[in-house]
Amino acid sequence: LAFGCGMISRPPGPHTERSEAAGLVLGAVQAPATGKVPRRLLDWMAKSLDLVSEMVSISEPGALAGGESRIVFVNQAFVRHTGYAPEDVIGRNPGLLHGPQTDADAVARIRHALKLRQSVRLDITYHTRQGTPYWADVEVVPITNASGQVTHFLSLHRDITDRVEIDTALRDSEERFRSLTELSSDWYWESDEQFRFTRFDGNLPAQFVHSNSLGRRPWEVPALNMDDAAWAAHRADLEAHRPFRNLEVERVHADGSSEWVAISGEPMFDSQGHFRGYRGVGSYIGARKRAEDERQRANELLRAALENVPHGVAKVDADGRVSFYNRRFLELLNVPDAFM
Repeated sequence: LAFGCGMISRPPGPHTERSEAAGLVLGAVQAPATGKVPRRLLDWMAKSLDLVSEMVSISEPGALAGGESRIVFVNQAFVRHTGYAPEDVIGRNPGLLHGPQTDADAVARIRHALKLRQSVRLDITYHTRQGTPYWADVEVVPITNASGQVTHFLSLHRDITDRVEIDTALRDSEERFRSLTELSSDWYWESDEQFRFTRFDGNLPAQFVHSNSLGRRPWEVPALNMDDAAWAAHRADLEAHRPFRNLEVERVHADGSSEWVAISGEPMFDSQGHFRGYRGVGSYIGARKRAEDERQRANELLRAALENVPHGVAKVDADGRVSFYNRRFLELLNVPDAFM
C-alpha cells in the first residue's frame, strides 16, 4: 500500500461515523493535517483497498475512540472472508474476530505493541462470523499524522490456514516417521552429497558409536571388520546411488571397545532429480553377534566331542542330505571322505 490517505471511512450512515482526526500518513504521501480530504480521494482509496487480496481493516486507537479501539474501515476481502458486512463491524472493537481457538498470548502481544504505538506481526487464529477458525498472518502498523501522532492502526491479515495445515501435516509425518524408526531401529542418520554424515537422531546412548562421525564418510570411521575391498564395494554402491540393507560393521569406541551395528540406507533426490545424499537407519546388533559367536563355539565344542566318540554319528536333513558326520561314521561305512 504505497499511497497516502486521510481518514478512511464509509459515507456516514446509521452504523458509521465520520472521524475528524488529523490527516494520516500511509506509505510515502501525507494527507493534509486538517483532515479535509476530498471525497473523491477517499472514494478512490476505498476502491483501491477493495482490490487488495489481503484483508484490510483500519481502526482508531482507544484514546480517539472513547477508551476502546474501534474499526472505521474494512475492505471487501475482509467482508468476503470473515462473513461480516461493513455495517456489522464499523464502530466495533477489532477483537470481534477472536474466538475459542485464539491464543491469549498472541492477543497480549498485539495489545502490548499497540499500547507502545509499535508495529507487530505474528500468526494467530481468528474466527469468521459463523465461528469457523482460520489461521492468519497478521501485521498491524501505526498510521501517523504530520505531527507524528498515531491516529489509526492499519491491519493487514492473510489467511494461511493451508500453509499451517501443510506444516502441521509435515511435522506429524516426521513424528510418525521418527516413531516408526525408533520401533524398527535404534537411530536415524543422514549424509550429504559427498557421503559425509550430517545427522543422527533416535536412541543415542552417552557412548554412541558415531559420536565423532559427523562430517566424516563411513570409510573414514574406524571399523574392525571392514578391509579396503569391503569398503570399496560399499563405496561403489553409494556412488551408484543404490540402496543398501543391513551392512554389518564393527565400529570402535573412543575407549577402544567395539560395537556391532547394522546400517541400511537409501539415496535422497530433490524435486529436480538431483542427488542430495543418503538417509537411513541403524541398529545395535551386538547381542545377536555375541549369540552367533556362542553358537559357533558350542558347535565347535560339540564337533570336537563327537570326533572322539567310538560310535559313528551323522546328521541327515529332511531331504536326505548329510549335514554332519564324524570320522568314525566314515570308517564304519568304509566310505572315503571325498564322497560325503
